[in-house]
Amino acid sequence: MAPAHGQPAGGGFAAVRDAYRTTIAERITVEVAGASSETGAAGVEWSVVWAEGKPVARIDLGRLQIEISEGVLWAVHRHNPTLAFRAVLDESDPVSTIAEVMPPLPVPQLGWAIAPPGRAPDCAALLPGLPALPAGAMVGDDPKTYRAVMANGWVARASRREDVSGGLSSLIFETPEGAPAVTVTSVLLPAPLTRLVLEGREPVSSLTDLKAAPADIPIGSTLPTPGLMTRDFEPWSLGETLSAARDAGLAPIFGVLVLFDASKVDSIEVAAAANRATSDAVRSLRRRAKFGELDSAVMIVRPVAVLPVDLFLEKPISSALERWRRAAGETSDPVWSSAGPSFVSRLIPGAAAAVVVVDDAQTVLQSIPLDGRQLEEGAIRDEVEAALAARLRPIELPTTP
Repeated sequence: MAPAHGQPAGGGFAAVRDAYRTTIAERITVEVAGASSETGAAGVEWSVVWAEGKPVARIDLGRLQIEISEGVLWAVHRHNPTLAFRAVLDESDPVSTIAEVMPPLPVPQLGWAIAPPGRAPDCAALLPGLPALPAGAMVGDDPKTYRAVMANGWVARASRREDVSGGLSSLIFETPEGAPAVTVTSVLLPAPLTRLVLEGREPVSSLTDLKAAPADIPIGSTLPTPGLMTRDFEPWSLGETLSAARDAGLAPIFGVLVLFDASKVDSIEVAAAANRATSDAVRSLRRRAKFGELDSAVMIVRPVAVLPVDLFLEKPISSALERWRRAAGETSDPVWSSAGPSFVSRLIPGAAAAVVVVDDAQTVLQSIPLDGRQLEEGAIRDEVEAALAARLRPIELPTTP
């Protein structure tokens, strides 16, 4: 497909950049090496759609959602349908404006998509702390691998995908010592991201003003119990399960529910990751209790799949369960509810998946959003563990007189 702005595709690394002058959607993973040997990873989904020679870019950063079109950047909070942040971009250098108003964006492809015709922006402009990397600096004998020497002894290495798009496969920034500092990899998505709904939103002056809307079931309220049942359509009750533990003299008792819209593949996948993360958090808390750091507790973890009434049928449930088992692996099957996806959004506005922590009276202690966090299993584990650990009194060891 020819570049949307009508210029001929260039050779070498220019051919990679030209892949983003047509409609394309990708999932990007960025790995950043820390001062220690540990590496942190995060994921981003983004797309650009070309219409009448103009790009419309969408970026999904989890809670922060971005759209760029007609020289304007819009940002909204995933869980607030009433507010929006707006910034007008510099027509001659839109990437610089984005770098000024946004947090780091590990999407070098964005600059190639929205740069004015004939301009090749700095490939590292949206990743603070890295030396400049002019796109024209990339060279290589192999038509699918490229290399550039940057300032201060840094080196960048890039590779091109072999799929039909010919887009960026990886971009690695190496320190002068030859160690990877930042690694950006990308794979194709089947379709562009949905455009934001901006009509009727109230403008805010800063990104920090974009906060989640108040919940219909806020922290501190009692969690209504939707009708729950097993895959065999046998009833299952959270309240009775908590009561049974309480009647057995066990305390403290917590329920941890991984709620998700079972009609959406993305929600199933992120809930499966969150279910693993929650199980890891519970194991960690039990280890900490064993060594006297925290009180022990009963923690009941259960995934809960919600479907609208019209899909609460054998075939949709079987299909969703099959997807769950593929994504979740060797973990417990969910219980099911016909309360519908709106039940999740009552806890976190606009959410399709969430982890909810309750006590034995079903008081909501924490609601953790999951949407767009498929690659944040570690962060979800830490949030669940922190929510529970805060309620487990540290055991006070006697002091030596």
